[in-house]
Amino acid sequence: MDLSNSNHLVETPQFPWASKLERLDLTGCTNLLQVHPSIGLLTELAFLSLQNCSSLISLDFDNLSNLSSLKVLCLSGCTELKNMPNFRRAINLEYLDMDRCKSLYTVNESIGALTKLRFLSMRECRNIVTIPNSVNNMTSLITLDLCKCSNFMNLPLTETFSSSLYLKSLISLDVSFCNLHEVPDALGDLWILERLNLQGNNFVTLPSTIKKLYSLSYLNMAHCHELQSLPRLPSISASSVGRYFKTASGSRDHRSGLYIFDCPKVADLLFVDKSFTYCNRYAFKWLKRIVKEPHHFRCGFDIVLPWDLEMIDSPRNLIIPEWFDHQFRGGSVVRIMHFDVNDSWIGFTFCATFEEDINYLPLSWKNNIVIGYVNESSSNFEPKTQLPYNWLVSEEDEVENEEAQGKENNLSNLGLLIG
Repeated sequence: MDLSNSNHLVETPQFPWASKLERLDLTGCTNLLQVHPSIGLLTELAFLSLQNCSSLISLDFDNLSNLSSLKVLCLSGCTELKNMPNFRRAINLEYLDMDRCKSLYTVNESIGALTKLRFLSMRECRNIVTIPNSVNNMTSLITLDLCKCSNFMNLPLTETFSSSLYLKSLISLDVSFCNLHEVPDALGDLWILERLNLQGNNFVTLPSTIKKLYSLSYLNMAHCHELQSLPRLPSISASSVGRYFKTASGSRDHRSGLYIFDCPKVADLLFVDKSFTYCNRYAFKWLKRIVKEPHHFRCGFDIVLPWDLEMIDSPRNLIIPEWFDHQFRGGSVVRIMHFDVNDSWIGFTFCATFEEDINYLPLSWKNNIVIGYVNESSSNFEPKTQLPYNWLVSEEDEVENEEAQGKENNLSNLGLLIG
């Protein structure tokens, strides 16, 4: 049943008459104040969207509810929502989107009952202070997105993400712009984590256990103005990587990389010896590990580090690392016409430095070295990669990518897209 954008709908009717209903779309019903609790009696309901129901205050599944068929619940944009339902009545839920629920202050403890949940997003839930420890029970969770939950200043990661035995399936974790002051050692127990976004936080240091994240191919520490030291990066790769690209998110977002720009205190550290040595070594270590296992990336990757010409002793024509053996001055156009390919050949690596007066760089980059091609972008967070699709993708990989695209299409047909 599609009742989307029914702007005059204030309250839903009772639902006993619709016991076989499988899909209910109330997206954009901006004046909807209440959903009748009898919705919990819809045992066949698989999809429920209340996206952008900006007047909805609460959602209640009554004590007799049995939403055992519910797989998708979208509450994003319910900006007045103050109470969450009891999720024990919907234990087979796989997709839960609560983005921009700005009036929520707590997360129902019952969320831990969702052991089959694969995707959980609470982006821009600015008033949520913490999440319950029961999230440990989410053994199927693949993506956890808490971006811009800006009151998570003292997020109890030590207790919440306490063991890889619990969040053992987590591949992508986004806690960017959460005002975090500390990142616990327990983060290193999320062994199959491939994407970690920590940008825009207030921690001073990162745990050494990050070096145990052998599947990691995307690490973002940009805009961390208090960061004073860099963690040791993983030196080897896990035997099985690239799971992220099999998800619906990964079918659209192929970029991998290492981002440390706009971290002024780290910039001082990188050039403490007034040479490129330390910075070069740090970047090259990540590059070397990534290219050894091409499944880490599908369409190129970037490495973005701070750069300050005033702290470099070497002349301007030497600020590109020596291992880039074909170097050109500014304004050059590089066209690759012919190249030799052998069994060990992977591709091309590009390096560029940008000066402060380049007006199209995102945010307030000072000077950056970029390994990978960075196109002009309106993104507020990071550059976009414009490279040909990875020529190392096998036929098996292509099948996996088609399956992931199919998952995305299914979500699209349901009215949802994983961001």
